Amino acid sequence: MRQEKSSTPFTAKLINPSLPSIDMTNTHEKLASHFHQAVAESVKRTVEFPPGVLVTVVDAHITGDALHAKGILSVLPADRAEEALTAIREFDKELKEDLVKRVRLRRTPKLHWGLDTTEEQAAEIEKLLNAAHRDEG
Repeated sequence: MRQEKSSTPFTAKLINPSLPSIDMTNTHEKLASHFHQAVAESVKRTVEFPPGVLVTVVDAHITGDALHAKGILSVLPADRAEEALTAIREFDKELKEDLVKRVRLRRTPKLHWGLDTTEEQAAEIEKLLNAAHRDEG
């Protein structure tokens, strides 16, 4: 009996139709949530940031093949973001070792880091809106 391909990602259809199908979307969402928590905890316990720098892991993603993972960081004060990225990259090996203990993965993903720029974007939009409002009045 041949399986039909589903247009919905992460849904497995069982060969025996009398058994319920397994919805892998929830499983993937649970893994993503668990991975985010694990990355945040690993960063908190492993990385030594410069004094006066507050770093929060606002999001973390892992690819389906678990070869790559990306953590999105919020850094305060924002002008010290590069210092925070340098610090987190220095602890790459220790972070991977800690993640392996927290999340059972067959492979240890290559870690990539990015910055959350939501606050800066919001400030820029607000500045533009204020300037447009002044120009109208």
